[in-house]
Amino acid sequence: MGGAKYQGAQGLSQFNADFGAAFSSWDLKYFNWSLADDYDQNPVDDVNNDPNRIPWASYSHGNMMPVSGPSYVPGGFDPPRTMTIGNKFYDLWNLFRETMVANFVKDMARWASEAGYPADRWYSHQIPADYLFGSSPSSPVKNERYYSSASPMWTANVQPYGSAGATIYDVKFYSSYYQAYWFARTSQYAVPAISAMSPNWAVMEFDPESYSDPGIAQSEVPPIHGQ
Repeated sequence: MGGAKYQGAQGLSQFNADFGAAFSSWDLKYFNWSLADDYDQNPVDDVNNDPNRIPWASYSHGNMMPVSGPSYVPGGFDPPRTMTIGNKFYDLWNLFRETMVANFVKDMARWASEAGYPADRWYSHQIPADYLFGSSPSSPVKNERYYSSASPMWTANVQPYGSAGATIYDVKFYSSYYQAYWFARTSQYAVPAISAMSPNWAVMEFDPESYSDPGIAQSEVPPIHGQ
């Protein structure tokens, strides 16, 4: 992880210093896995040869991480398990997550291109987390999906193998905190952003009830409190 700067024991020490961590090993803390492990040579059958796979018998919803035994590495590497916005380690891990999504999407586009699908006839389909509900990359407050399940607009760019597409629609919400409706303008910044990516792009999904009226407040970002 992190290229040459963070290789080996000295790199681990540097990583701990840079990101406020206290790992003693690059091995994963739980069910250590690496690319050197055996792989599933026959994905059709029910046998997985990976020696560090998580056994089905060990699965227990909400309580499956071991605290001892061969599947537990004391001091082993573990990604952040709590969303802590502004924490350097969490921000690094979230960038890693987003980059993995972008690589996956572009790989799918490349395979489609190699299979003969014209790049201008099909589109990626991302949820633009940095533009959800009227926010933008410059907004001080972003939707929580930006830091968790969704990915920023740039991950939709699959050129030259395909064309950019994203879920972009405006929607009305009712805020129980403010006891009022607000109109979330996802399209306000997202449409100009995706249209700037290339001449060919697509907006996915549509909310037919999302048209605004004078009684509904315009909002660039959603209320922080519950809706």
